[in-house]
Amino acid sequence: MKFENQLHQLIEQHKNLHSIFNPERLPIEVGSAENTKSQLLSAELMKLAQLHRLSEEVEEVKKQKQTGTTATDTQGD
Repeated sequence: MKFENQLHQLIEQHKNLHSIFNPERLPIEVGSAENTKSQLLSAELMKLAQLHRLSEEVEEVKKQKQTGTTATDTQGD
């Protein structure tokens, strides 16, 4: 009886695995993975562009501070 239960469980597990890893689903899964990859790459490019803009803004603020400090130093002389 125990053996039959184990065998039944294995058969059910096999059926479940077969439905997940069914070769007919492969093209759908590949398409879904490619779509996700495309979305992630797009999001990454957008974030990199934002990071680049922020970096440029920080550099601009640093330059303005240096220019302001230099102008203050020359006025104090």
